[in-house]
Amino acid sequence: MTAPPPLSPSPPDPAAKTARADAHHAARGGAIQILGAIAQVLMPVYHMLVGRLFGQATLGLYSGALAVTEVLTRLGLAGGDKSMHRFIASHHAAGEDDLEKRALGHALRLSLLFSAPLALLAIFGTGLLARWSGRDQLAVALPAMAPAIVAAPLLLIFVAATLGRKVARMSLYLRGLVEPGLLMLAAGVAYLLGQGARGLGVAHGIAYLAIAALAALACARVFGGRWFLSALGKSHHPGLVRFALPVAASELANAVFQRTDMMVLPLFVPPEQVAAYFAAEFLGRIAANVRYAFDGIAGPVLSEALALKDRQRLTYNFRLFTRWVATLSFPLATTMIALRTDLLSLYGPGFRIAGTIVIVHTVGHLLSGVLGQAGAVIMMAGRARLVLANQVGAAALNLALCLLLVPRLGILGAAFAVVLALGAMIVAMLVEVALLERVHPFHAALVKPLFASVACLCAQLATAWALDLTALRVLATVATGIASYLAMLLLLGLGAEEKDIARSLLARLRSRAPGGG
Repeated sequence: MTAPPPLSPSPPDPAAKTARADAHHAARGGAIQILGAIAQVLMPVYHMLVGRLFGQATLGLYSGALAVTEVLTRLGLAGGDKSMHRFIASHHAAGEDDLEKRALGHALRLSLLFSAPLALLAIFGTGLLARWSGRDQLAVALPAMAPAIVAAPLLLIFVAATLGRKVARMSLYLRGLVEPGLLMLAAGVAYLLGQGARGLGVAHGIAYLAIAALAALACARVFGGRWFLSALGKSHHPGLVRFALPVAASELANAVFQRTDMMVLPLFVPPEQVAAYFAAEFLGRIAANVRYAFDGIAGPVLSEALALKDRQRLTYNFRLFTRWVATLSFPLATTMIALRTDLLSLYGPGFRIAGTIVIVHTVGHLLSGVLGQAGAVIMMAGRARLVLANQVGAAALNLALCLLLVPRLGILGAAFAVVLALGAMIVAMLVEVALLERVHPFHAALVKPLFASVACLCAQLATAWALDLTALRVLATVATGIASYLAMLLLLGLGAEEKDIARSLLARLRSRAPGGG
């Protein structure tokens, strides 16, 4: 009889060297990705700026239109970003320069073929939706934002192409700094010109055209100007469409699932409530950001274990990534819950009505972040159709629940709809990986960050309750949370991987210190 896999993620002795290499690669890559995620803190600052300058109602109109443009952007992308990850890297490694150029040029043309009609639909079709729903304000911002539906997919393809060449800094510069920076600049100019929601939409579209142009220059810098211009005129890539279209369908289903609530809410609730929900949903989503940072690192590691049919290594890495994501996500979630009122107040006093929404979304996205690596296992196992089925099912359930609950419960109904649909998809993925790959992410080591997060939340809630001055309360709550969480983790004991990485880091610091070896 085959022995069951260990409850802890400790690797078997023969695989110790490979496991350490996987862990160190995950730590290094995850750190770089998390740095980019930290830079994205400028995006909520941009949303706060819009709320403060233009008012809560305008932010509500803008955020509803933004949800539609995000869905259309994913469709207009036509799988181009994932195609760059696959084909640029593989052709460059094989020295297939012509195929590498053809992949980039074909992805850009395919994106334009999809996105241009969608932009026209946003311009001319929004009025029909506004008249059908009886809400004329729906047609204010979206048509003006149509240029972004063409520009944003091009931006993502250019960035993905540079990542295919293993140049990560362009993603950090463009997505982390340039994108929110130009959006804030454009919004500020629109405000100074005395514009409202329509002017804000025009500023959004112009900003993304500028960002896409800068991304093209960055891509040309990485590949070389002549190489880049040559790629634009190359003929079709033989395998790109076959790969890209199923990916595009899956991405579209995921985008619809992610933004259904924001597309349904403007049909039933006032713009002020839409804006409050938008801010609360964004804060709740922060709990899942750690997993997104690790996705690009976990995929190749899990894929290699699956290709080698090494179930012990697959189980080890699946549980390791789950534990690390949980360890980093729990204190983010507790901080969002403890400081939800203060954080919402940064948008404006009217946003405080969404405090309960922050809690609901934080819990849902925390579960998604911690257990979401199950989806990566399914994808890396080559079961793209199953991933698509999961996302289509979740999107359909989310839409049905939104239409059922929003008219009755308002913004709280939208939050419940998202979390219930998200929970159903998580359960489905966990069952699938258990049945198909015979692995699961649960192990005894997960209890440590869970217990530490409970202590962290209690300490943060007590600190937030005891202090009156907002700035002092925020700083003290964050500091108390970090201190209590780390203290509890150390008391419970670090895992072998964390100890190994800490020793390596200390040794490197000593070697670089004056007089070091």
